[in-house]
Amino acid sequence: VLLLYARRTILSLAEDQARDKQQALANSFSSMARYYAVSDDSDSFRESLVRYCFARFADREGVTMGKGNVVQRASAFSCDVTIGDFNVFNGGTVLGHDVRLGSHNVLMPGVRISGATQVGDGNFFGMSSIVVQGLKIGSGVSLSPGSVLLTRPKDGLLYMGNPARKTEF
Repeated sequence: VLLLYARRTILSLAEDQARDKQQALANSFSSMARYYAVSDDSDSFRESLVRYCFARFADREGVTMGKGNVVQRASAFSCDVTIGDFNVFNGGTVLGHDVRLGSHNVLMPGVRISGATQVGDGNFFGMSSIVVQGLKIGSGVSLSPGSVLLTRPKDGLLYMGNPARKTEF
């Protein structure tokens, strides 16, 4: 019984510490929200681990971002961009106009996604890869570094090259 009580106490303390860290993070970002967030009262912004200081927006009000996104230095977002939850934008990524990005995507440094593109969930875009305008990308697609995607890819496959072709591995 004593061990069970000790375990519950330790778990309770860990939960309290995690909640305190999350609150401290939300407070530290709330001051930046006035200058860099999509809107001042955006709860999803406060829940995100975002370094907006160096992100560029063509139209801040036109970018809708879910929770848990990480945006690194020199990333740029055009107008009418919708971003899901828990995406990672490494340095220098660019999203063109009217891009719809799902959740759990990873964009490595220098990725360019052109306008009017729809991206599903769980995709990986390698360093300096390019997606041309108007494509629809499903889920689980991997694009190798330096690849240029010109056609609609099939879900769950690896694409590489210029132009990008599906690759067996």
